[in-house]
Amino acid sequence: MIVNPTCPWPFPRVSPCPPWFFLALLFVVSPCSAQAQNGPADFLRANPKFVQSFRDAVQKSTLSTVRLQCDGTDTALGTIVGADGWILTKAHDLHGKIVCKLSDGRELVGQKVAVHNGHDLALIKIDAKQLRAVTLIDSQSLRAGSWVASVGLGQDPVAVGVVSVATRKVVEGFLGINVDVSPQGVVVLKIVQNSAALKAGVRHNDIVLSLDGQNFTDPEQFEQRLAGYRPGETITLKVRRGDLVHVLKAKLQSREQGTNERSEYQNRLGSELSNRRGGYSVILQHDSVVKPSDCGGPLVDLQGRVIGINISRAGRVESWAIPAEIARPLIEEMKMGRYSAR
Repeated sequence: MIVNPTCPWPFPRVSPCPPWFFLALLFVVSPCSAQAQNGPADFLRANPKFVQSFRDAVQKSTLSTVRLQCDGTDTALGTIVGADGWILTKAHDLHGKIVCKLSDGRELVGQKVAVHNGHDLALIKIDAKQLRAVTLIDSQSLRAGSWVASVGLGQDPVAVGVVSVATRKVVEGFLGINVDVSPQGVVVLKIVQNSAALKAGVRHNDIVLSLDGQNFTDPEQFEQRLAGYRPGETITLKVRRGDLVHVLKAKLQSREQGTNERSEYQNRLGSELSNRRGGYSVILQHDSVVKPSDCGGPLVDLQGRVIGINISRAGRVESWAIPAEIARPLIEEMKMGRYSAR
């Protein structure tokens, strides 16, 4: 328990409270908060004091996390998935001599024995016994807005954030708009240049009333509906612009087709992104700022359950994880000799 000396009540370091409770802590300053002693930065997600509140969530998995170095350079984190020396990590960027640094300080040479290119996962073998392996729990119960923490080797997580989009297929049609909540539908805040939306005639501040006849007032539901389409499919949008209602046809693109150089530059602005940021079939998306060299480690929920393996820093505020239910059966297949790295 942590006790705020200015408050008469204690509060737990991490609790199973709903996400809105934590958001309230970030933005609401009560008499117990001693505003004179705390500046605005104290309530930012990257603030060390805030990150420390997730220590309990990552404590167990920290012992199952390793640092991977390739030819002497920090390249990735790894997740122990077998007590006899099996380590799962991201596959891209692994090269040369691999050294695994364990939480107990040992440094052991690792052998890359299997690679699954579709999910970008690699299985590493080290000569070690009685390691603490993680238990992978299905991520499907985790909803958008749920808090998650990215595990490292220290007592604090390497990043914290919330689930942006629950487990989903990545090979999806790309419309190219950002939307927000509106009483009538969802309002268009931004349109990507050269995107399907722009070509169809969607404009800034348009209110999207329906998608293929289905009405939306919630941006999350709208995005989930879009995720069900594939590149090349045509959708019908009914939008309100001022006093007029327009019916527009948009032929969806792939994300690569709909992203131009300028938006890619803006996406990278002030960010270090992973070398691989596409080609995944299923991912869990969260908004944690995970460094590319910290991908490969466990992603946990507030209860400390491992619900995925961080795989890619895909955008400025977008990180991707391979869901636990996808990784779990692959681990056994890779151990048995499938997807050989040779």
